[in-house]
Amino acid sequence: MKKTVLLLISLGFAGFCYAGANPSIVWSNSVAIYDWTGALVSGDSAWVVRLYESADNTINFNNLLPSGDDTYTGAQFAFGISNLADGFGKGIIADSYYGNGIADADKIYSVIFNSSNVLTATRWAVIDDTVATVSYVSFTFNYNPGGTVAGDWQVVPEPASAMMLIFGAGVGMTIYRIRRNAMRR
Repeated sequence: MKKTVLLLISLGFAGFCYAGANPSIVWSNSVAIYDWTGALVSGDSAWVVRLYESADNTINFNNLLPSGDDTYTGAQFAFGISNLADGFGKGIIADSYYGNGIADADKIYSVIFNSSNVLTATRWAVIDDTVATVSYVSFTFNYNPGGTVAGDWQVVPEPASAMMLIFGAGVGMTIYRIRRNAMRR
């Protein structure tokens, strides 16, 4: 009887510990990452990889920085975190469900930036152009996004250029409204 009670208590404690564990994502690309010049990205690169979530199962390439249907999940890590061979990286994103809001069945994809800080990056690329469906089995999702080629990279607009575009749009809208109001009179 005592053994049965101890066994039940042990199983209950083990279940409690397991239930308290947070799921994680093991990110590891099996296809090499190449930059916009066609050169292999160094395995010890500090370039940043971010995970984005797709609302409609497709990638919106115009909406990455960071608004709209495709949103940044909060999961970010250095590409060469494990110092694998050149062109390959591996990262473990712990506490992904609670810390980053990535739940089972979410649609995610990876974006790499050519800097250790997204704000100073001049280029970015979606890794492998595919959306993955998160599936936590034993609280772990093994995610293999693939790789990039030179043509995948896009230029990040300079802040000054973006501000000029916004300013130009504002001036254009103001002129349009002035003309429209003048025509009504």
